[in-house]
Amino acid sequence: MNPFIASIASLAAAATGVVPAAPIEAAAEGTAAPVRIALEIHVENSIDPPAEMRTVADMARAATRHGIDLTFSLDETMLRYLATAPAALKLQLARWEANGHSFGLHAGMDGLSTVAAEAHLAAMVADFTAAFRHAPTTVSGACTGDSDWISPVIDNGLTVVAGTITYCEHSLDPTAYAGSALEAEVLRSQARCTSPGRCHDPAPASDDTQRVIPWTTSDAATWLTPDAGGAVTIVSTLGSTSMECGSEGRAGSCAFDATGDAAAFVSLTGEARMAGGGSSATTLHMAWSTNNRPERAYVEELFTAIAGSISAAGPVEWTTLAGLAA
Repeated sequence: MNPFIASIASLAAAATGVVPAAPIEAAAEGTAAPVRIALEIHVENSIDPPAEMRTVADMARAATRHGIDLTFSLDETMLRYLATAPAALKLQLARWEANGHSFGLHAGMDGLSTVAAEAHLAAMVADFTAAFRHAPTTVSGACTGDSDWISPVIDNGLTVVAGTITYCEHSLDPTAYAGSALEAEVLRSQARCTSPGRCHDPAPASDDTQRVIPWTTSDAATWLTPDAGGAVTIVSTLGSTSMECGSEGRAGSCAFDATGDAAAFVSLTGEARMAGGGSSATTLHMAWSTNNRPERAYVEELFTAIAGSISAAGPVEWTTLAGLAA
């Protein structure tokens, strides 16, 4: 059994007093557990909210045609815009949710104190609720740096945190990781990760398996350590580029190459399957930013290519971040 998966199983046994009869991650003999795919869209290019909504519409419609579920994580500017949007637009949001898509928060809390983070999330939750007529449950961009960022998440009723990066490790207590496999990474992050721009790689950077197996926590000082009784599910990321940079294999200014980007995403699904070691909890999460505002033709061609080839190497299951809550 993979050591990270074994640690989750042992924590569950300690909490319940019951040892699982068989490894919980194993698929039935002769079968392969599907890789869960949670494709998150960071809606954060909010200089022109109506244009952003056209991008959301292009993505939602194309994804629906191909049976792909998306999670749209909205920044505070988008949420303020949607909170007072016309009834027709709010009805469209509800229709996209009915089609299997999900919406959440993209918080951008770097540098905030715990008190400020609490207020920031509360305002975002209020705007989200005004727009969608229900409260959100998911958030990305939740890390603050040195301060406690998990408590504000819990206090605002959020149950899933996605896209943790090495900047988030700045809140960890390094003594809790002394002598562990993550000690060197945590110490490095403590020393240099003073901003998301400096440390934007998925965390934990040194453990591919943990990045594809969601876990729960309730403590910003030890959030890398699975806690069977944790109130928040952490969904990390395997790849480190946005979708349009897939064929280049690096972040930055990238060409919109639908065929190459789709092939890279399908390949990443295979990497997730290998890293998960057969676990039924194996999850590929990718965050795709709207900053470069993909055109409709690219989105359609990309989803067509992904849908046509994603299952070739094994079964997959499209899900939303909300669907990953423990």
